[in-house]
Amino acid sequence: MAHILAVTNMKGGVGKSSTVVCLADTLAARGKGPVLVVDVDTQASSSHSLAGDECLTALIKDGLTIDRFLERRLIKGEMLPLSHFVRRQVSNTTVAGKGSLDVALVASSTNLRLSERDILHKLTQQNLSLTGIEERLTATLAAELAVLGKEFKYILFDCAPGISPLTTAAISCANLVIV
Repeated sequence: MAHILAVTNMKGGVGKSSTVVCLADTLAARGKGPVLVVDVDTQASSSHSLAGDECLTALIKDGLTIDRFLERRLIKGEMLPLSHFVRRQVSNTTVAGKGSLDVALVASSTNLRLSERDILHKLTQQNLSLTGIEERLTATLAAELAVLGKEFKYILFDCAPGISPLTTAAISCANLVIV
């Protein structure tokens, strides 16, 4: 079972994404991997850092981002697993004698804020309260992480500044929260 960590803070620009990327690379370099980064920040800084512009652009174009997963699951009712959205071997960091690090990514995009708004709208139409929406998001992520936790030793969430339903879900899924 994976150790799930959420890196969060109410303020932006405090190094959440840098912490996640460095922690992912460090864990993988020390043989503590494989590591999965789930970027739930609309700025997609972890996604840019790990995947690079070209790869991230392709992931967004192909609809392989966390916002598309959530839209497909919570708005359209499609049961495509989160594992379908995982991009493996994204770290450019290499370690002598080990080669590339075993770091994977569920990328974010700048569309995440719009997707989150659409999800809130759709689920409130189903008479869910904010607490109910947070519970649905948490249950969705927890079920998918239980499956991915068999493959990855560490799952790291890079959270957006502030508290949104998605950040609340990430925190609820985490064994450890780093603020």
